Amino acid sequence: MPYGVKSPTDVGTGKAKDEKAPLSEIVSLLNERFGTDFSEEDRLFFEQIREKATKHEHIISTALANPLDKFRLGIRKLIEELMVQRMADNDKIVTWYMDDQEFQDSAFPLLAKEILDSIRSEESTDAQ
Repeated sequence: MPYGVKSPTDVGTGKAKDEKAPLSEIVSLLNERFGTDFSEEDRLFFEQIREKATKHEHIISTALANPLDKFRLGIRKLIEELMVQRMADNDKIVTWYMDDQEFQDSAFPLLAKEILDSIRSEESTDAQ
């Protein structure tokens, strides 16, 4: 039986659940094609790049003015730059955390609570 759009509302609104799927598909495709073992954690890297890209003025104007093929050509270098910037930002945070006890003492309790809450939330969802 063919599937189709029943009404204009069936198209959807692109809520968070819908946004997650394409990035999960990227991870699945890369794992299959390259024999990697990227995880949900790795998907977050691509999500960070997407978030930065969707706020970048040049990328926005390129998206609004071009079809997909031309858009891809116009943003390739910028995406590489965003990836390098993300890597550098992560390195700065790790270095700061490891080198500055006051920073670590402030960040660690918050991070520990977030981890605990996340695990307990996941466990209570799984138990239901």
